[in-house]
Amino acid sequence: MKKLIFAIGLTVASVGVHANTLTNVEIVTVTNEDKKVEIEAAKLPEAITKVLAETKKDSKIVKAFQVLGAEDKVLGYEVILLTEGAEETLAFNDAGVLKS
Repeated sequence: MKKLIFAIGLTVASVGVHANTLTNVEIVTVTNEDKKVEIEAAKLPEAITKVLAETKKDSKIVKAFQVLGAEDKVLGYEVILLTEGAEETLAFNDAGVLKS
């Protein structure tokens, strides 16, 4: 009987501690000021079209985006491809180099 009362007391205490840690959660808001602007595939940098022609020649460009930061500075590009019925998104830096 003592073991049962001890187990119940331990359970209640641990729930109380767990509940206390949940009430002391700090909420952090992250804002992403970068924006994506859709562009025509023909307006992609030559470095990107070259990479796509060499590595994804059986794929079709569905959408292309320019990623802009503060003061509309070009940070990179995103390209959505359709390959054998599946969409794939590739990210490139501002120089047109594929990000890993």
